[in-house]
Amino acid sequence: MICPVQSIVVATGGLAFMPNIPGVELPGVVTSDEALVLPEKPRRIIVVGGGYIAVEFAGFFHGYGSDTTLMFRADLPLRGFEGSCRQFLSDRLTANGIKVKSGLNPDEIKIGADGKTLVVHTKEGPVLEADVVMFATG
Repeated sequence: MICPVQSIVVATGGLAFMPNIPGVELPGVVTSDEALVLPEKPRRIIVVGGGYIAVEFAGFFHGYGSDTTLMFRADLPLRGFEGSCRQFLSDRLTANGIKVKSGLNPDEIKIGADGKTLVVHTKEGPVLEADVVMFATG
């Protein structure tokens, strides 16, 4: 029996987004696309974003042995999901060794004094350092 096609869905996915802040053009500042083809495992990585792609990549890099920080502007990751699930996820990420930095917005990225380290300045004041900064910001 042949089933007639009533509709076709073309799901092409979205494009990675880089915010319009100084320093996003620096070497080592990547999106999730480039993160899949890094030449070597970063010793330290900051994943910027609180959505599921950011959470997944933070888990990947942490699992590979990178010192991983997940930084996002909301109070908890996975905005739009049920609150207790979001809290549970945040607690588990922290318990597993991922540094969770909520309520932070990147304002500028600079090269550190050693000429290699990326230094992320935030609008809220804290400064974070890593070898790679990955934006998973939608």
